[in-house]
Amino acid sequence: MAKKPRRSADESGEQPILTGKTLLVEHRARLRSIRAIVGVPDAHWRWLYQTAFTNFAEMVQRLPASEAHHHCELGGLLRHALEVVELALKIRRGYVLPPDKEPEIVIAEQDAWTYAVATAPLLHDVGKAMVDQRIVLRGRDGLPIGLWSPWVGPMTKAPGTHYRIEFRRGQAHRLHEAVSPLLVTHIVPADGVRWLGDHHDALAAWLGAIGGHALGCTVIADIVKEADQGSVAQDLSGERRQLQSASAKPLAERLLVALRQLIESGALPVNRQGAGAFLDDTSLWLVCERGLDAIRDALQGQAGVPARNGRLIDELQQRGFAAPTTEQRAVWHCEVRVGDGDDSWCQTLSLLRIPLDRLWPDPAARPPCAAVWIREVEAVSERSADADPAVADASEPASAK
Repeated sequence: MAKKPRRSADESGEQPILTGKTLLVEHRARLRSIRAIVGVPDAHWRWLYQTAFTNFAEMVQRLPASEAHHHCELGGLLRHALEVVELALKIRRGYVLPPDKEPEIVIAEQDAWTYAVATAPLLHDVGKAMVDQRIVLRGRDGLPIGLWSPWVGPMTKAPGTHYRIEFRRGQAHRLHEAVSPLLVTHIVPADGVRWLGDHHDALAAWLGAIGGHALGCTVIADIVKEADQGSVAQDLSGERRQLQSASAKPLAERLLVALRQLIESGALPVNRQGAGAFLDDTSLWLVCERGLDAIRDALQGQAGVPARNGRLIDELQQRGFAAPTTEQRAVWHCEVRVGDGDDSWCQTLSLLRIPLDRLWPDPAARPPCAAVWIREVEAVSERSADADPAVADASEPASAK
């Protein structure tokens, strides 16, 4: 009998509020791996590490890491965080921590630095559950009780027995990193915070990693970033061990998901001078070179992502995601004007035209349009097209290749 594909969180209805211990049962193999890497005594493990993981699980329950990007299934945030912890600890083996210290200092402080590396991934992403998602609590009778306020503690300490996940729109870019330090005492046990506080260099590097702002040494932030990218790349490529029924996502789908995330997060500016994309009432017009480079960077580390923009354009057109010109070419040459009067900005650009319903099927989820006018102009000469690395491979119809 064929296995059912995973369902996204918003399709799965209400979820019961569970204890951290229950939520970690399916992650026992990864926790054993983490324990073997850190190599601490049993009491130390239970007291500092196991407590932090249990607290984290209780805080995030079965929330997804994102709505439609990586680890978007129920429980995705917990799975992602533990993957990043395991990868970060493996990467940490290649570092002497604390850096640039005498051997006797390294020996005395290395365990505290390892603890910082192990707990930073938990706090690095936990803010996503707080700012990107809206959690509605319900009682046993099914009636709504109100919204969960994470700032006062996990759902297990709130009234209610079940919760429903809703997604917020238009959150500030990287806001989840800014709020993560507010949740430290709900995740890391007091003795763990005290231990890190006794090692000021480790504390500064740890706070920089979880808050997204460098406070001196950035080695922990660098380790967490590399581990985070590895976990995201593995999930988006479909190389998953816990969800055997999940197939690899097609490249064109991954390109659109990455583009949508870039637009919604503000990482790719829209409808302004020098923007990477422009929105009108029907389409998103992606600036070929800048936009495609940003998408590729977002998919860094994934398998099967071409290095040339022309190949990305081919994939989008062949899958029907990029609307062709009347000559059936993927690339449009358009005059773009933003604003009115003396403050207006005008430029002729090479663009891809992606219908809005491909990116946001729900009209209510689409970003607002601004005063932007886009008019197709005469295509650039063959010589000019060949000189544009973003256009050269895709300047002829896909059917001619």
